[in-house]
Amino acid sequence: MKSSTTSFFHSFFLHIRPRCYSLETLDVQRTWLLGFFALFLLVVELITGIFLMVYYSPTPETAYESILHLHTGVPFGRLLRDIHRLAGELLLVASLLHLARIILKGTYGDRRRIIWCSGVSMLLLILGLAFSGYLLPWDQLAYWAVTVGTSMLDALPVAGHDINVLLRGGETIGADGLLRFYLLHVLGLPLLLFLLVGVHYYHIVKTAKKSNREESQKDGAEKGRQYLTTIRFWPTVFHREVMYVIWATLILLVIAQFFYDAPVEHHADPEHTPFVSQAPWFFLWVQGLLKFGDTLLMGLAVPALVFLGLFIFPCIDRSARSPGKDRSLATILVLLAGLGLVALSLTGTSEHGIAQSPVDRFMERYIPDEGAGLMEKIPYAALAPGIYGPSNQTTQEKPVLLQNFQQEIQRLSKDMGNPSLEATMVIDEWQENLKRITLRLKWQEKGQIQNRAGHLYVYNFTGR
Repeated sequence: MKSSTTSFFHSFFLHIRPRCYSLETLDVQRTWLLGFFALFLLVVELITGIFLMVYYSPTPETAYESILHLHTGVPFGRLLRDIHRLAGELLLVASLLHLARIILKGTYGDRRRIIWCSGVSMLLLILGLAFSGYLLPWDQLAYWAVTVGTSMLDALPVAGHDINVLLRGGETIGADGLLRFYLLHVLGLPLLLFLLVGVHYYHIVKTAKKSNREESQKDGAEKGRQYLTTIRFWPTVFHREVMYVIWATLILLVIAQFFYDAPVEHHADPEHTPFVSQAPWFFLWVQGLLKFGDTLLMGLAVPALVFLGLFIFPCIDRSARSPGKDRSLATILVLLAGLGLVALSLTGTSEHGIAQSPVDRFMERYIPDEGAGLMEKIPYAALAPGIYGPSNQTTQEKPVLLQNFQQEIQRLSKDMGNPSLEATMVIDEWQENLKRITLRLKWQEKGQIQNRAGHLYVYNFTGR
């Protein structure tokens, strides 16, 4: 029994990693290595995710604190989380580009339909992983984005509300919901994804081997020579792929360290609904659709039809059955789809289609409920404790942004048409490595005093 099992795995490995490769299949311009780098990013997600699991605690009481501990108390902890988040977003981008390349080339003929369907299924699972992982930091940005996203299921007829409650673990997202999203993210969806990766790659190699045999048997020795000329997996192909991995890892490290930052907002508060709740960037196109119609049609039916169209696209596109046929129509469709995706994503941002008063815009600019505001762009050391306002300005040297604070207030007063507006910004040393910024606005309107206040806590993350 042991011998047969060993023989099976040995045969399977030789199938997916054969001893020899044809020159044609190793041409970089043939695939631009998009599938290779998608697999590389998936492995990065797996490795970094395992390390993050060591420090993460999936309960509402400890989830947020475990992320802060990872940032401040674990060596390279913040870098590890940044790499995990960045690799996940790049995995989505690489998958979409890979899908677009296949459509442009038309390489989803009769023998490749299972490859195409497994690829579209993997894209859906990657989106599911991104959505489930988005909740885990348990901050305001994640909590309300996922709350709004899951609430769309209520629009489904008959069982929509029951499905929503099953996913959330209750009427609202709490301890049960967080645990379910955590298990989906680290166990359920990854198992399905890696199973599909195996199916996908197995059939890619199987189809490639069959195509190579057919091409080598065609008339014309020159063309046959191209397919018969081979390169051995060890050491040539292996060393080439190792170099790709090394360079990709170095680039990922540099971007994560110097150019990318996985955000952490305020602790999730189910009692405080943000003024604007924005979906993660990879679902902004759905939020854009919602601004054109009701939830059932635009939020659920249209995205479902998009993915259904992707699944059946090889059956619709008959030109793929004729090798070498002009693909100009497919090129136009891909460009239109890309432009539509970008346009809907821009429409889905909070800046479009949501009416805001001048005071709301001002508060969202400086101290937003979600996302990074202007105050968070100031280095921690430059946030000198003191009071900044029209009559009580601190004498300490101020960053340029704080120096312009009074001018911003005057502009706001003009926009409101209310010269009585007063504003004060207070920066306190709240705790060790933690400062609290309080922004207060006060004005008269219809003979009554109006007040507006917002708070922002800025952490001094070590090593950043």
